[in-house]
Amino acid sequence: MKLVAITLYPNKKAGSATYSYKLYKEIAKQFKVVIFGDEETERKNTVEVAKAWRRNSIWAPFKLFIKILRENPQACHFQIEYKTFSDNAILSSLEFLIIPVFLAPSSIKTFATLHGVISLSAAKEFYGKRAGAAIKIPLRIFYKTLEIFTARIIVHTRVMKKVLQEEYGVNGNKIVIISHGVDPAKHSYEIGGTQSHNLLFHGFLRPSKGLECLLNAMQAVLKVDSEAMLIIAGGAPHQDRENTYIIELEKKIQSMQLENQVKIIRGFLSEDRLEELISRSDILVFPYTDNFAEASGALARAMDYGKAVVCTRTPRFIGDLEDEKDCLMVPPNNDVKLAEAIIRLIENKDFRERIKCNLKRKASERYWDIMATKHVQLFEEGTWT
Repeated sequence: MKLVAITLYPNKKAGSATYSYKLYKEIAKQFKVVIFGDEETERKNTVEVAKAWRRNSIWAPFKLFIKILRENPQACHFQIEYKTFSDNAILSSLEFLIIPVFLAPSSIKTFATLHGVISLSAAKEFYGKRAGAAIKIPLRIFYKTLEIFTARIIVHTRVMKKVLQEEYGVNGNKIVIISHGVDPAKHSYEIGGTQSHNLLFHGFLRPSKGLECLLNAMQAVLKVDSEAMLIIAGGAPHQDRENTYIIELEKKIQSMQLENQVKIIRGFLSEDRLEELISRSDILVFPYTDNFAEASGALARAMDYGKAVVCTRTPRFIGDLEDEKDCLMVPPNNDVKLAEAIIRLIENKDFRERIKCNLKRKASERYWDIMATKHVQLFEEGTWT
């Protein structure tokens, strides 16, 4: 069987690009994969990768349609995230819809993975109350068109499926939940013999990640563990041409006199460097503030390393984790509760070990090869479980 995938791909700095690189590497072990991306790449794995379209070009969907027909695959898989095809979110969505609609008369089965679902509450938060309410109609058209012109819509969490069903009326039988893939832990680094604790945030750096709240919480944490260290590692996503947010964070760290306890590592890290940071941390902190229904690639990257996790009670974590079992959840934008959760994990080693083991057990069910097999069943056999 041959699969054509339409996706962002490394070296693009995007969550779906990294996701696609790891997923199709495993799928390609079972049948041929051809990837149509928007730029040249050297990271091809065992798949065939071609630059087939250009962002912000109105001709992109038409060119892709022709290339897909020439490739003549049995299935076509679209990876969709915010602003995939264009810097304009609405135009990007419209451009995407053209392709599955045009492919409908063919024998090619089409599948779409949504890396985020925009709930009405998130739309109002992001665009303002009036514009957020008005956007419901175009969003409904987008999601319902996907329902009609794709064989299945793939999402990563139950919350994403719930939003599609309850807010946009998408038929639940057309939605398949396949969790975000998890990287198996590879190396082990010695943390050291000190009693201090290392905290780590990694991922895209932007205002919705709640890092100002984490810095405020850090002040309370240092009263309990004066030698605790926080590392913030990451860079800006590809949509952000200029990221002044990181500069503002550095200024805040200086004004709070936390230079010796908080370190920012700017830019995108190599896999080995990120692995080292995760391994040498004690607690992973994800203080996100947004209400987008998504999965966290940063969480998935670190799930198998046996680390305690503190996160916020937001859709992306509610749909993936269980509070008090494999993480500690706190309200977003609440530095007091965030500090209390971190301190609780520092002071209660037995509890910390318990949630670490539970999270690692969940991770073992989501390795990339397991998730790839679920996709293969979906594409090839037509089993919709």
